[in-house]
Amino acid sequence: LVRSGDLRRAFSLFYNAPVEFQSQQAYAALFQACAGQRNLRHGIDLHHHMLSHPHFYSQNLFLANHLITMYAKCGNIENARQVFDTMPERNVVS
Repeated sequence: LVRSGDLRRAFSLFYNAPVEFQSQQAYAALFQACAGQRNLRHGIDLHHHMLSHPHFYSQNLFLANHLITMYAKCGNIENARQVFDTMPERNVVS
């Protein structure tokens, strides 16, 4: 669904899936899709969802980089900078 651009259905399935199917890779794919479609609303919703499930994020460098990219591509530099500033470690991608 993400590859076909149907974000609405992809998000619906993701949010209704059991927690064990809401993996870091799924979050990353959805953040990437939001960035590609410049869909800030879905990206923010997903970010809030991820923060409500801290075992997925907990300062995960992989997901933080996807978040920064999503916010930047959607034109929200303030949120991209906020994520960057709260990262305990950074890499070349950051």
